[in-house]
Amino acid sequence: MHPLIHPGFPEHIKDLVSSGAYIAGTLDADFAHNQEDLYDVLVNTVDKSILISPQAAADLRMGSIHKEMSDIMTRVCSAPQVTDVDVINAIATQTQRVLEYIRNLARGGIVTRDVIVKNVSNQARRRWLLEIAQLEGMIQEET
Repeated sequence: MHPLIHPGFPEHIKDLVSSGAYIAGTLDADFAHNQEDLYDVLVNTVDKSILISPQAAADLRMGSIHKEMSDIMTRVCSAPQVTDVDVINAIATQTQRVLEYIRNLARGGIVTRDVIVKNVSNQARRRWLLEIAQLEGMIQEET
């Protein structure tokens, strides 16, 4: 995940492309419309919206985790005098909760693909959690 991308900084774009993590945040409204190939999910703080790129739409059906994140963003964004930092912090906090949820699935053990598959019955949620765990480097190979 890349909570804040500045399209004017080539190293940000290079890091985004090379990481394989395609959840990004930006303060640049043009980035959302001109760079759909660079993200799957974009948090656009300028428009106070979450955008799903066309190529990712089929794989990113909304579930309860997504709804919770969008509810938090809506609440934060509608607050008077909210700043971009407030939005970024709210997303970071919720992301940490999701990562903690993944760690808790292992019940103190190591996070493996099998742990997530066995403990999450909803297929879309399972796939999303597997992708996040993989992107965050949480999944360890079973021995």
